[in-house]
Amino acid sequence: MENNIRVIRQAKGLSQQALADLAGLSRLTVTYAEKGTNEPTIDTGAKIAKALNVSFEDLFFNQNVHDDIHGLTNDKEVSK
Repeated sequence: MENNIRVIRQAKGLSQQALADLAGLSRLTVTYAEKGTNEPTIDTGAKIAKALNVSFEDLFFNQNVHDDIHGLTNDKEVSK
């Protein structure tokens, strides 16, 4: 499944490790999810979306997220 994890993570200035830490996941899980090597479970996807402060839909289904990237800056603290 194609997803927007990498583009959103990079737009927010986060490394894979930083995202993994925020989401409570391993860096390898984030890497595999970004590359589509392993499709993330719904639970993993929800954790990543919450850590990035975006909707699950924007993370996995919004094909126009690149057009909206200016609105994805990391200006809010993500609560765990």
